[in-house]
Amino acid sequence: MKLFFVLLTVVFSTTLLAQVKTQYVCFSTGLNMRDKPSLQGAVIGKIPYATKLSIDQSKTDTANVVVENMNGNWVPVTYQNKKGYVLNSYLTSIVPPKKGTAELKDYLKQITTTAGAPVKLTKGNVNSLYENGFVLTKQLYKNAASWHQYMAYEYAADIYYLPELSLQEAFIILRQIKAYESFFTEKDELPITSKTIKRKVQLQEEEIKIETNTENYGNSKLVKRIEATLDSGPYQKMVIESLDTGEVMISLSFGV
Repeated sequence: MKLFFVLLTVVFSTTLLAQVKTQYVCFSTGLNMRDKPSLQGAVIGKIPYATKLSIDQSKTDTANVVVENMNGNWVPVTYQNKKGYVLNSYLTSIVPPKKGTAELKDYLKQITTTAGAPVKLTKGNVNSLYENGFVLTKQLYKNAASWHQYMAYEYAADIYYLPELSLQEAFIILRQIKAYESFFTEKDELPITSKTIKRKVQLQEEEIKIETNTENYGNSKLVKRIEATLDSGPYQKMVIESLDTGEVMISLSFGV
């Protein structure tokens, strides 16, 4: 009988732990905590960027809330002995980038370590890559992420595969990384329709063409792929895509 109660306690504790999820605030100026699960709720505090929170999944409000075209739910939190609610569309399951992070490769160094040495495939002369030459480098990380770099004549691309992230999570993380600010900043909503936007890039106003692939998600849209291209001047393209493998693929390419 004693063994039965011990096993029951273990199962109960495991179930409770499974319902609690660690997440982090990923909004640079902090996330508003409200006294009730509503945008009309009074703001009772602001939780700083990168704060670690324990979210009880069993108490998540099931009603979908769309803010900045991002789908989310109200979740209960405790911060500085205050209890309130925040929108989980601004939370990530991994630690967000440190402020000032320049590249996604720098961010990977913050959250994981490399798994072995990089693998390199070279065709042609490395010091003078002409039309048929290229260098392909691949690096695997211990969290199962990977970085691929392709360099060829008048073209280069960095491609990342990040496991267990939604496209929406990847989007709010990328808004904190300098390499992507030509395409998106925190002032930009998650794009759910194809459009052209204007933005100052290196003091010049440029046009960025955005194409999206979405699926219906109740009364809202679930974005599966975003492709943003800066056509004027040197060619630049950013792609964020949710893959069937449970990964998000992120690429940034340049050319002339």
